[in-house]
Amino acid sequence: MTKGAPSTHILNAISLIIIGVSWFIMGKYMFMKDLSPNGDNYYYLHLMQSMWEGNGYGTTMTGEFKPSNWFPPGYPTILLVERWLFGNNIILFKWANLSFFLGTIVLVWHWMKEAMSNGHAAFVVACLLLMNGGLWHLGAQIMSEMSFMFFTFFALWSYTKIQRLEAFWRSPWFYTTIFSLGISCLIRSIGVAAGAAIFMHLLLQKQWRPALVVLIGFLMLTSPWSMRNKALGLQGRYAETIFKKNNWNPDEGKVTTWEDWRGKITTNVYDTIFRGTLDVMVPGQYPKTQENWIWITGGVLLLLILFGLFILGPSGHVMLIFLVFTGAALLLWHGGNQSRYVWPMAPVLYVGGVTSVLTLSSRLLRRLNVNPVPGFVFILLFMGFLMRPKLDIYQSNAINPFNKGYKSYLSLADTIKDIPINDPMVVCRKPMIFHHHSNARTVSFPFTADSVRMLEHLVSNKPDFIILDNMGYNSAHKYLTPFLNKHREMYSIVTQMNPKMYLLRWRQEPAEKKLKEWRQALQTASTDH
Repeated sequence: MTKGAPSTHILNAISLIIIGVSWFIMGKYMFMKDLSPNGDNYYYLHLMQSMWEGNGYGTTMTGEFKPSNWFPPGYPTILLVERWLFGNNIILFKWANLSFFLGTIVLVWHWMKEAMSNGHAAFVVACLLLMNGGLWHLGAQIMSEMSFMFFTFFALWSYTKIQRLEAFWRSPWFYTTIFSLGISCLIRSIGVAAGAAIFMHLLLQKQWRPALVVLIGFLMLTSPWSMRNKALGLQGRYAETIFKKNNWNPDEGKVTTWEDWRGKITTNVYDTIFRGTLDVMVPGQYPKTQENWIWITGGVLLLLILFGLFILGPSGHVMLIFLVFTGAALLLWHGGNQSRYVWPMAPVLYVGGVTSVLTLSSRLLRRLNVNPVPGFVFILLFMGFLMRPKLDIYQSNAINPFNKGYKSYLSLADTIKDIPINDPMVVCRKPMIFHHHSNARTVSFPFTADSVRMLEHLVSNKPDFIILDNMGYNSAHKYLTPFLNKHREMYSIVTQMNPKMYLLRWRQEPAEKKLKEWRQALQTASTDH
């Protein structure tokens, strides 16, 4: 250290202050006071409320308690702890969520600073994460991405802190790693990729005993959740979804042939892996409709990221394996997600990308007999400033998250409250949202064009009302509207709102009569054959 130069501790303190102050300012700017239209917000709150009331982990929106496995219990449990500490306050829940985001940024900054011995590069990665509008969009909601991201990277970081693997049982970091892996997977099931990455990394180093202990510890923490679901007869959501051709149209059937698998995997490579990575990393807009452009640029970007993680050494190798395992899991998931499941990977993508660009640029400059200055990496901050348009779009959505259809939907929730019917049942899209705002019992409708299955569902639930929404989802008009248009004797219109939003009064007797006729016709046809 040269005389008069500021100490490393002072520079680190300044970096942390800048990161913390920037996080707070950006948090105020991007904050969403209302609940997001994303129904998962309501689902997490409902599960937390059910546990708070002592009902257990499940839903009560239909009027009876039903055990749930739609989400693992990690994030609702975190909300439960936050409620016990701070009270039932949505604003505080969101700031707690943003605190997980801050914690992740600080972890990544500290990790990269040690791995690269380059405080400038670590600070740039932290700034790029702070400038990422998509992360703020998720952080300002009551969603699991931020807590999942934090515990996942805390587990990976803890693993790199173990000094001597041959004496792993003496290291508190080893046990912290296993505990954090368990929490990560119980927040989001795809967290199993982090456990698999560490297990694989240990195997590659021929560290058999710590690998076995990691596996056993991870299973001990996560198996009670699986055992509970099996005891209740609940099928795993991931296992159910990977065998569907189209999650939004179950009538298409299951994936059975190699051609089906190839089509599904190709779609997810393009839509989730390539487009998703571009969405997270590329500032501004890019030509999303040009498939060749996406294949080429997405492929080049991913190669740069993988190269950057590889040259980081052992800590980078763990992240590389984690990224590969996560991508492999997403290939079998349903399509149409784009960047939704890629955002929690943003720290890995930025670490790999910045490391790669910095390394290749430095090598190129040296070949040209130019020595890059220490702060050369700060040039990459211009990429962050180019993200401003995306930030403004997300900030606008945070201020006014509801479209006209959604506002009408919430108005119908108020309408239901004023109708003199005791404990009404409502069939609708996004039943958790409507239940939250109306206190009515709610249930969704089946995504099927099969009229018999649709009618059986409606008759069995005995609804008082049906809602045809126009919130931006096409499922109601794809499945429910055609059925109702053919059977107008089964309902009457109570009220209509713009844009094309209907509250319908269901008529149970004509519906039961029609269902009986259909069943008799099907039985007769079956007997004839």
